[in-house]
Amino acid sequence: MTLRQAGMMASLITTRMHILGWTVSRVWQLFQETDETNKRDTPGCMRKTTARNECILKRLCTGKKFQSVATINHLWNEHTSIKITRQRLHAMGYYNRIARRKLMISVVNRTRRIRWCTIVRTWTQDHWSRIVFSDESRFNIGFNEGRICVWRQNGEAIDPGNIAQVRRQGSSSVMVWGCITYEGVGELVVLDGTSMLWVISKFWSRICCNQ
Repeated sequence: MTLRQAGMMASLITTRMHILGWTVSRVWQLFQETDETNKRDTPGCMRKTTARNECILKRLCTGKKFQSVATINHLWNEHTSIKITRQRLHAMGYYNRIARRKLMISVVNRTRRIRWCTIVRTWTQDHWSRIVFSDESRFNIGFNEGRICVWRQNGEAIDPGNIAQVRRQGSSSVMVWGCITYEGVGELVVLDGTSMLWVISKFWSRICCNQ
């Protein structure tokens, strides 16, 4: 402003200060209109939600974690758009993520698994070479499970309340059984009304890789 007030042309100021010409013109025009070089901060739009409203929104989000933002916005009923509801949730640290899937494990089975891990943690290679791991699994083919989203904060992916639990059931499915040993993978057997004892007795020589 000192150079411009001294009568120096804008083009010379641009060359000397290494700035754009439109910047010099804009600042000079602002100085002539307001006698300032910085644009004043404008108040902007009035905030449509209060701290109390946002507290209600947070309770809705934690209680309806698996609902869409449109549903939460409808339940909030503060006459705000879905965009504003999403912005408020993001400001609180909540983002709509794909929920982790995990099989339901009872407390009894958890205790048994921990006890078993404690026993075998000192096993040697010779111990493990004589073990056969087998399991059956059901694959749903009659419907699309799809993905489930949940409202959560960072670091809460594996919290029990944020996990979409999967049940081993379905209207149309196929059950298979297989095993793995120290020597390799065994044969995959389709269980079609067949008992597990019959499968093990019939396929034992093959699933154990001719051990």
